[in-house]
Amino acid sequence: MKKFFLYSTGLILVFTIAIIGIIFFKPQVLVNVATLKWSLEKTEILKNWKWKEAQIEWGYTSWNNRSFRGDFKEFCFEYKNETLDLSTCLDQISWNVEIIGLSVKTINPFLIHSSFTKVGVVGNQKEEKSPPPEIWKYWSMLWGELTPDMDVLFKKIEIKTADQLIDLDFKLIKNPKELNAWAKDFHLLATPEKIEVTPPSKILLPKKIEGMQPLYIRNVKLVAFMKEEGIPLELKGALESAQFKVNAFLNLPIEDEFTSVKFLKEFLLSAKANIAVPGLKKNLSYYAPDPFKELPAPFNVMDGLINIDIKTSDLKEDHLVLITANTNINLSSPKQVLEVEIMTEVPLNLKTYRPESVVAGLDFKQVKIQLPRLSKKSPPPQFIPDGRFKNRPYKPEVKTSDRPLDITLHLQALNEKAMRLKTNLLDEVLRLNFDLKIDKGRINEGFVSILPLKTKIFKRPLQVSDLKVTFRYPVEPVIEATIKFPLPEYKITLNLEGPVSNPRYSFSSEPPLPQNDIFAVLLFGRPLSDLDPDDKTAAQKTNQILSQGILSLSVLYFLAGSPVEYVGYDPGSKNATAQFGLGNKTSLRVGGGQEGLNSSAIRRSLGKGWYLDTSVQNSTNTSSDARNYGVLLERIITY
Repeated sequence: MKKFFLYSTGLILVFTIAIIGIIFFKPQVLVNVATLKWSLEKTEILKNWKWKEAQIEWGYTSWNNRSFRGDFKEFCFEYKNETLDLSTCLDQISWNVEIIGLSVKTINPFLIHSSFTKVGVVGNQKEEKSPPPEIWKYWSMLWGELTPDMDVLFKKIEIKTADQLIDLDFKLIKNPKELNAWAKDFHLLATPEKIEVTPPSKILLPKKIEGMQPLYIRNVKLVAFMKEEGIPLELKGALESAQFKVNAFLNLPIEDEFTSVKFLKEFLLSAKANIAVPGLKKNLSYYAPDPFKELPAPFNVMDGLINIDIKTSDLKEDHLVLITANTNINLSSPKQVLEVEIMTEVPLNLKTYRPESVVAGLDFKQVKIQLPRLSKKSPPPQFIPDGRFKNRPYKPEVKTSDRPLDITLHLQALNEKAMRLKTNLLDEVLRLNFDLKIDKGRINEGFVSILPLKTKIFKRPLQVSDLKVTFRYPVEPVIEATIKFPLPEYKITLNLEGPVSNPRYSFSSEPPLPQNDIFAVLLFGRPLSDLDPDDKTAAQKTNQILSQGILSLSVLYFLAGSPVEYVGYDPGSKNATAQFGLGNKTSLRVGGGQEGLNSSAIRRSLGKGWYLDTSVQNSTNTSSDARNYGVLLERIITY
């Protein structure tokens, strides 16, 4: 048994050495036209094949140096399997190389030229799963000493899939230091260190948006730096004038399929992108469909840059990755500024390719808006929605099993220049700060505050020391404010605190005054003791209806700077009275109520306590329709 084993082993060894010797010293015995023809007939790799001329030659230079030449004319064949149907005619296949040991020296490039190739892709067949490609191994082989120079040209390639037909030409030229390939105006340049892919100078986006100009991607270039541990990728280009740049890293070796969740997550975690949009007005006029080619006022006069940085980070769940976008908007005009930072976080589900939620934060770095000029003597204009935006109900087409998207918004403006509004109604710029967290369409928590302000409203000076509205759902918003009225002889302070619908308020003054005197000073600039009887009555009645909650504080301050001297209301009779100043000594008083009795009177001061009243009363009651006139001379004596 031992002898048989030794004999068999020796025989196998001798046979192997003989085969190697024949291949090394007499390769023409195994590699020739006849053996190639026999192999194609026996293995049936190709469905049909033929050639017009075929020639393979071997030459001897030394024991480890052989020349190897070949030339085939009109080599046509067909190949077919479950997913591919290929037929082509190669007009010429030729090569001329020297094999020196285990290296190849190119005398003439390996040449393959074809005038027609037809490829059918069977898309309804499932391909068998294959292991990920060993990219670095194949890349090293491409630039290894056994790979000859190449000159490949395929004219008129027809690729037919289930839904489209593609025609293209393909050309490839390789030498030891560089490889170039061209197809449909795409150019690939490869060196042992990197790959550069350059598409045509502009590529039309296939999906056209109604009303918009055709959009083109321009000046795109993909660069891959080939390294054994991994491939850094860089993609640059522009969508019209909007510049974009994407960086990523492909780890080697690839251990999972390209479509697997693990591979996608690993690749996305290495990715980051930047998008820059200069000249917003120009881009908007090009991109946006009519009638949206201009921003609504007051932003329509602004122009500037939008810059977006996108990065990714890991989440605990294997199928989730967090995509973070940081958008900086810098717009300006000679009198206005809009500098906003928008932070957006979107957890992306790599199984469904859908976002799990959206969290957005707006940080107003610097906003200066000049409002339209408004008349101080007329009511403010009616603000109506922009007519270009149609109010239609949104009906998303989603499956019943899909849960709604969770959207959270965070608005923030936290410095002196964050939000500034300029209007002719105020002497100073109105500065606002706010920090609001919005979820499910409501403000959950936060605040809005007015920074210190000095101005005049209705001809009265006003100082807002602090005013803050705090939100904490479901509690009603709460206001806290300190407002000062720096009048010439008195300093009056108003403190507000409590729910915005019905805040508590209190007045104080320097020097101290009774409450009735404070209202008199606010209305007429003087305490009760310094007022004439009419003004004194107006101050007292105003105090009364303020305490009843019928008149608001804002109306009070409006009356102080207007011809209206007082407004009265009797809850018992439900009659209202108002007195208007017509000059230094004359006033008009009007009244009316539910009893159908309306009245008006003009009162004139004659001096030294004497007054002249002329009045008219009109009853609209159907049972007693009458009109009464009267004149009254009155003297008021004060003690």
